[in-house]
Amino acid sequence: MIHHFLFVSCTHCGFVEIYNPDVLRGYKSGTLSTLMDILFGR
Repeated sequence: MIHHFLFVSCTHCGFVEIYNPDVLRGYKSGTLSTLMDILFGR
């Protein structure tokens, strides 16, 4: 089973937040385009 996570960091202070794209989108992801889909709203 492959888990996808998004790591978002602040370029000023370096604080990092970790997001689960399945929770953000409301359904199971599993493709390589997951990050691009979330960033560009496709």
